[in-house]
Amino acid sequence: MRNKALEFVGRMLAERLNRDGSDWQGACQPCSCGAPARYAGRFAKTFTTLLGPLLLRRAYYHVVFQTNSINRRGFVSHCR
Repeated sequence: MRNKALEFVGRMLAERLNRDGSDWQGACQPCSCGAPARYAGRFAKTFTTLLGPLLLRRAYYHVVFQTNSINRRGFVSHCR
């Protein structure tokens, strides 16, 4: 019974955290490296906790780096 209650609280916590969209900072933000970072969507990750596994989603921004005339793509979790 206790495990079921903890799992329920974990699901409610994950739902609340996933509803919070404050990590989205707009469609395009400047990266700390100076390159523009474009919103790439929300990506999920599962965390193992005492409340059970929590699936949390957060915003990611995509940066295209220019190196020796070759494009490299990178993901950053936030840009300031």
